[in-house]
Amino acid sequence: MSEAVDYAAIADAAAAAKDYTIVSEGGNFKRELPDAGIGLVRLREYLEIGVRECASKKYPEKKPAEKARFVFELVTPRHVKTVTNEETKETFKISPTISIVVPLSVNEKSNYIKLFKQLNWDGKATHPAQCLGRAYLCEVVLAGATKGPITKDNPAKYANLQKDGVYTLQPPRKVDALAGTSEDLNAPELLNDKKLFIWAQPNMQCWDALYIDGTYEKDGEQVSKNWMQEMLKEALDFNESPLFELLNGGVLDLPTEEPVAEKVVAPVEKVEEGPADPLAGLC
Repeated sequence: MSEAVDYAAIADAAAAAKDYTIVSEGGNFKRELPDAGIGLVRLREYLEIGVRECASKKYPEKKPAEKARFVFELVTPRHVKTVTNEETKETFKISPTISIVVPLSVNEKSNYIKLFKQLNWDGKATHPAQCLGRAYLCEVVLAGATKGPITKDNPAKYANLQKDGVYTLQPPRKVDALAGTSEDLNAPELLNDKKLFIWAQPNMQCWDALYIDGTYEKDGEQVSKNWMQEMLKEALDFNESPLFELLNGGVLDLPTEEPVAEKVVAPVEKVEEGPADPLAGLC
């Protein structure tokens, strides 16, 4: 079997190039929204996606900025659903994800740094990439209802990990404030592959891991499923980026101790009895 991409080595190389503990002053099956409330997530993806447009109807004067995309996979047993492929009758599990896209800024008041500080609660990382795969206790918040409170007739449109402007990520621990004790929570592992892309330090292994084969039908036309690679190519600074050089013959791979083998597409995980819910006493 081919070896997996050594994300830890790539993350450490990214951290050597940029330390985010130093700050400046100043989302074939319809996926339903996850249940609101306390849950467990793992950071599954950290992608730096280049310079993107920031202007909107509300803020038309906002200038383009570098952005990063964090994807969290909910691994709480009650959040993981069992589905059946109607064509093959194969049964497997799917887990909801919550994506957060923020401008990549070292300002201490930026959402990027606020999010990184919560990811790096124990102070062991200097770059968000080093938090890939780590588990967190969180609160899932449903939002986006058209008008007024969320109801059956006025449903939420998305789920996020932010409440009253504050990210809800915490250390994966069950704390008893009265007894003054805490207990580490045994978070289930990710069901899906981790993904990592560092804009200033791209390598072909990380790029290949983003590829999605196939097409789907939309408005009567066949559309590529390979949206992640296409998204990166749509960055405003793509033509001047190290990624452009890499894809056009440049040699920008990071050095590794051992050669990294080709990407292996893992088979869909079959249904198995999951572990006991570590949050049973919290929900």
